[in-house]
Amino acid sequence: MDAEHSTGDVEGAAAGTGHTAVVSGRGAVRGALGEGGEALGEGEEGDREALVAAASAAAAASSALQAGQRLAEAAQSGHGGRGLGASGGLGLAVAIWGLAAFSGCGASSPGAEHRPPSAEQGNRRAVPECRSPGRAVVELPPVVDVELGFSHACARADDGGVWCWGQNRDGELGDGTRDDRLRPVRVRGLPPSAGLALGVGHSCSVSRAGEVHCWGADHAEQLGDGPHTGDDPDMVPGSAVPVSVLGIDSARSIASYGDAFHTCALHGDGLVSCWGGAWRGQVGPAEGREVATALAVPVAVASDIVVGQFHSCAVGRDGAVSCWGAAPAIRPSEGVNARLPPEVVPLEGVPEHLVAGGSGTCARFADGSVACWGRRTEWLPDQLNDGCDQFVLGADVTCARCAEHVECEGLDTYGVVDGGLSRQLTRGCLDTGPTLDIACAGYFCCAVTTEGSVHCWGDNRDGQLGLGYASPDAYDEASRRPRPPQWTPTRNGEHPAALACTGPQRG
Repeated sequence: MDAEHSTGDVEGAAAGTGHTAVVSGRGAVRGALGEGGEALGEGEEGDREALVAAASAAAAASSALQAGQRLAEAAQSGHGGRGLGASGGLGLAVAIWGLAAFSGCGASSPGAEHRPPSAEQGNRRAVPECRSPGRAVVELPPVVDVELGFSHACARADDGGVWCWGQNRDGELGDGTRDDRLRPVRVRGLPPSAGLALGVGHSCSVSRAGEVHCWGADHAEQLGDGPHTGDDPDMVPGSAVPVSVLGIDSARSIASYGDAFHTCALHGDGLVSCWGGAWRGQVGPAEGREVATALAVPVAVASDIVVGQFHSCAVGRDGAVSCWGAAPAIRPSEGVNARLPPEVVPLEGVPEHLVAGGSGTCARFADGSVACWGRRTEWLPDQLNDGCDQFVLGADVTCARCAEHVECEGLDTYGVVDGGLSRQLTRGCLDTGPTLDIACAGYFCCAVTTEGSVHCWGDNRDGQLGLGYASPDAYDEASRRPRPPQWTPTRNGEHPAALACTGPQRG
């Protein structure tokens, strides 16, 4: 192990989305990798603050030794962070690696790395006692589906009207303002919607005629209406009302993810195009960091698309799954900064349902078994319980729609799993009754009942639960305007979720 990558004697660890901090008792911050796996510098204050917080939590993490040993083993592969300089007197040495730097995770050859074993079905999980999901979103007409951004939500009514609530600093609610809304407001000037897709600070809708409109932030060209212009440094690129995405007139569906900066569209003829942030190859073979109009992706004729934070996937009409973008979400051993063109994931069998998360993807098969690849965490399912079909991934949680309730598992950050504030790994059940749709993003989730009401639970710092009020959290008031999610250590510094990067291992 060379000196740059050495942690010394590992005493504790704390993890974040795309990075992990290890305490070794020395006096300097050794290195860092940011959200997309890119190296951070001393001057990037926001991410450095996250590292300092992780180091502080890790200092008390005597029980996190096992996680630290995993990281030390990963460092031996030679994938480490760049030097960051002095830590400002923390008295600790912190070494950082992105999740995908674990080249020891999974097999070395692509075929073995991806291919799930033809194993027996995984164990079904015990369901805890269900709790009430709480009040429904106020002043909302009956709706048929809901989609979530990192801190805002939008719901689609049967007549095609779209209502949004929560954070609105980028105009992502589409009501012509940039004022946060604690109650739903109707999106202005939008044709009747057939589907929604929400990301970080932006929202999109596909009309019944196949046109796509987006609104909100445009600093990564998320709106797809051409390059944003203007040299005023105080002007925030974006639109508080819907604008048309250029180059799309026959879309069948659209997809984004709560902490993604890009969107993809599936056209009526099965072609796929994407736009927005492109720095990890998530929109296809693009040059530059952003794509301002819809770009065709060279994949086979598709029947479905899903989007993660820095990757995208399509299901071909023959059932084959192709993914492209950040290597950590597709082939972890390829390297943390690698960008991958579309490639087929060699699954055994044809999935019935595909879902993407921050840095991973899962496929559900007819027998209820689930195969996941990319970033793998303890709470990703390997088998859905009887009566459960749809499942979704949030920042630290996965939830499944079941016959009469919703089951969730993950870190109980802001009570998103079981209504507590412990931030411990746990399981939960919500007595929603029969539901039409569920969604998770950031640290909150929502469910649409068969009666058309919407119940949301979890983080409410920006009023994203739609209850008519916001609930600032005393634990984390400093990050009331959060960036895409950072993993949060538990109160005593432990991080209970053991991380591993694997190929698609089917339960």
